[in-house]
Amino acid sequence: MSDDMPIMDMKLSKKDQKQYEPAEVEAPKYPYGLTLHLNNETLEKLGIKTLPKVGQEVVLQGVGNVTSVSENERSGQEKYRDVSIQITGLGVAPKKKKADVSKTLYG
Repeated sequence: MSDDMPIMDMKLSKKDQKQYEPAEVEAPKYPYGLTLHLNNETLEKLGIKTLPKVGQEVVLQGVGNVTSVSENERSGQEKYRDVSIQITGLGVAPKKKKADVSKTLYG
């Protein structure tokens, strides 16, 4: 992770959690939209060959918890894998532009 990008805890406050009704239903701990679903193609692109364990912490440019893992195979079809990660801490910063080497060397 980058040292110049702070990672912010994304957990909902108790006040924000109380907005969910009915009270018998457990309120979500994190806002909607902060879960990543990595399908088989994405896992392959990332080079993930062994699926992580549920509850395992992983590092992005942020921090997340694996909330579900599945793997299934059907006759005549390719094996399908899926991982969901709940983002618990997140840092966002603009992408840094690459330095122009010629300007650095020659001004």
